[in-house]
Amino acid sequence: MTPATVEPRAFLVSLPSSAPQVRITAGAGTAGEKTWNLRRHVTVIGSQRKAHIVLHGSGISKAHCVIVNTGKEVYLKDLHSDGGTLCNDTLVSCRVLRNGDVVKVGATEINVEMTGVATGSAPVGPVRIDHPGGIGWITAVDEASNKRWRVRDLIAVVGRAPGAEILVQEAGIEPAHAILFKMGDDAVWYDLPTSSSGRTDGEKGTMSLLTHGATRLVGSLRLGIEFPGLPSGAAPRLKPQDSDACAETAPAQDDKEAEKQDHTPGESAPEAGGKDQQSPIAKSLADLEEDITALHARIDETWDRFNQPNGDISDLGMDFMASEHDLAALAAKLNEREAAIRGYLHDLTHCHEQLVRWEQELAARAERIHDERMKLYQDQTSWAKRKAEIARKSSELDRRERTLREGKPA
Repeated sequence: MTPATVEPRAFLVSLPSSAPQVRITAGAGTAGEKTWNLRRHVTVIGSQRKAHIVLHGSGISKAHCVIVNTGKEVYLKDLHSDGGTLCNDTLVSCRVLRNGDVVKVGATEINVEMTGVATGSAPVGPVRIDHPGGIGWITAVDEASNKRWRVRDLIAVVGRAPGAEILVQEAGIEPAHAILFKMGDDAVWYDLPTSSSGRTDGEKGTMSLLTHGATRLVGSLRLGIEFPGLPSGAAPRLKPQDSDACAETAPAQDDKEAEKQDHTPGESAPEAGGKDQQSPIAKSLADLEEDITALHARIDETWDRFNQPNGDISDLGMDFMASEHDLAALAAKLNEREAAIRGYLHDLTHCHEQLVRWEQELAARAERIHDERMKLYQDQTSWAKRKAEIARKSSELDRRERTLREGKPA
């Protein structure tokens, strides 16, 4: 049976209701403890602010690792980081995550809580898929040099990092630029938020469904996509996403329009005075409030026209489409500013921890100075006593010397 033809397209999908629910906590029990509910297919952890979860500290790369939720299983993939990623004290490349796992990124420990997944220990070794003959499950081809990468790992890294499954040494390419992974019967390309988005068959998008014969532009490199057993020019191997694997599809949009991550509740941004003197957080919130006000005015105007009996229905439909576009753009701004606010709050928490440490060090130094002053006071008292004793003995010696000179008995 010939597979159904699918047009390659960029798409955004929400996790189906049956997907595993993942909640992670970084730095549990410390002043910087934070918790996130992961509601994306792909969650990037790294030190750069564009990452979905931003962690600071030595040994953490800009794009360090990813957590991939396929809707059936949840995987942890190291992005060939400099410091590596540990799971339950074991260095891992790619493995299935389970409830209760402890992931370590740099010096930060991340506790994993999951529901809706099978219990038991997960395999530690690389998660791989091979067709007969060990040719992998998908092949990327450099259309200029015909160099081929046969992908065996369920999640493959595209970039210039040593060890990347698809090693692309081009100018402007990040060490971890994108990932390619298998989700059900589909192959998905995901541009990491720490890199500039590429294009699939000329269509820009962060998360793209791949088909046999599709072309992916990575920097100046054109990568062709092939599947085992299908000759060039054959119909796509993949079929459209079914309702169980994809709750909704949408046109190509920036990843910042994806459903925003939850973070620890209770954090708020400080208020500021005039707009020109506001902090970046307050200014972002003020700009967002203006955008929302303008959008409400546009919706009210459209609603008034809708209630006019002689209104032009075609123009009204265009207004509704424009309003939908405005909502999408507003959602993108909201997610972008929310990510910036998370970064600012993380920096503030880090500064607070440093201030607490410095305060403790100053208190310890003040105590040492007090002890030194007390010791110095005691030494001064002791030297004063010794000086008085020396003066007394010197006077006694002078008296005896005068007695001897006068010939008197001492």
